[in-house]
Amino acid sequence: MKCLGDDTSVHIVSNVKRSFFLSAKHSKASNPITKRLSRYRALSVRIVLIMLLAAMLLSPSAPRMFTGGSSVTAFDETIGTFAADFTTPKDSWNLGQTANAKATGSPDDRRVEWVAPDGTVAQVSGFYSGTLSDSYAIQTGKK
Repeated sequence: MKCLGDDTSVHIVSNVKRSFFLSAKHSKASNPITKRLSRYRALSVRIVLIMLLAAMLLSPSAPRMFTGGSSVTAFDETIGTFAADFTTPKDSWNLGQTANAKATGSPDDRRVEWVAPDGTVAQVSGFYSGTLSDSYAIQTGKK
């Protein structure tokens, strides 16, 4: 049996690498038209791959594509303002009255913020989950 030397194995491996990575524009087609077609085919494949990659990365769901599976949980969370009985809906109050809010179906770590007309936060409830009934006494004048 003939034993191949180390030089022969290196030569075979380099030929395989060269043929594997050989691009379409360096192909040894005998017909110039075939060379031209293979060049355009390679170009069109590259363009299509670039467009697919751009579409995947620019898609709104792109961040979710690269993360492990995650679940989506929907909550039926509601909040409303009410009169003092917490059942009659109410949306306007006068100075000196008490505004009441009721939140239901809330997930963990929610708070109710009462915001004054000038944008300042007048009162903040504690953290809650599920249902909360909260009240805010509207001041009669400036402090």
